[in-house]
Amino acid sequence: MMMAKFTLIIRPQPDADRDVLWLQRYGVPALASPVMRGIQVAHEMPDPASYDGVIFTSRHAVDAIRRSPTAAAWAAKPVFVVGAATAAAAHDAGFSQVITGNGSGAGLITPIRKVVAASRLTTGRLIWPSAVDVSFDMTAALADLDVVRVPVYRMIAAAGFTAVITSALADRNVAAVVAMSRRSIQLFRAGVSAARQDAALASSSLIAGSNAIASAAGSGWQNIYIARQPRRSRLMAIAVLRHKREQQG
Repeated sequence: MMMAKFTLIIRPQPDADRDVLWLQRYGVPALASPVMRGIQVAHEMPDPASYDGVIFTSRHAVDAIRRSPTAAAWAAKPVFVVGAATAAAAHDAGFSQVITGNGSGAGLITPIRKVVAASRLTTGRLIWPSAVDVSFDMTAALADLDVVRVPVYRMIAAAGFTAVITSALADRNVAAVVAMSRRSIQLFRAGVSAARQDAALASSSLIAGSNAIASAAGSGWQNIYIARQPRRSRLMAIAVLRHKREQQG
């Protein structure tokens, strides 16, 4: 009997398990293998009264607001979020005015500008609770606005692959890897090398959220698929279509 070939989801938890369940509902065997995890870092949140809104480019930043003693005051303000998962986290944290982008930091620029232009803002200032290391600088992209960045969490490398993942690589049972950031695919490649499984990539496809991510993934892949937009829904759709074509072929 032929072993199932899996699609690997390497994004952090809890999103990894969420994506695995989504793929399984569409008949795609999938496994979660997060290569990063978020940890909170020491920070001081300013007075909410000095700000008109909040920008979230990750659900990990929502936790920092949720834990703040002034969480209720922040939640009363409009919040701009990158995608559906972060929007859900914001709603869970008590935010009711949630404006959702298309899945990337760059995709938030237009919605933010539209709301700012149409609003009579008290301060004109937005707070951006962010990671320590960011791939997209919201303050630079909105340099003409008053965006204040407060690093509240750091993404660190997770432990090495589990025995299940290492075995799947060794047995050439990883059909595809879904990558939504440059750092995540770089950490995955490092993990593959540490496990001495570089040759396994020749039978695995990469599903990347952008050209930059595909470039960071290096060479040696069987196929590389690049989403037209860096949205989770696009990457999941590619994963389903790739699996169906493989089954039909």
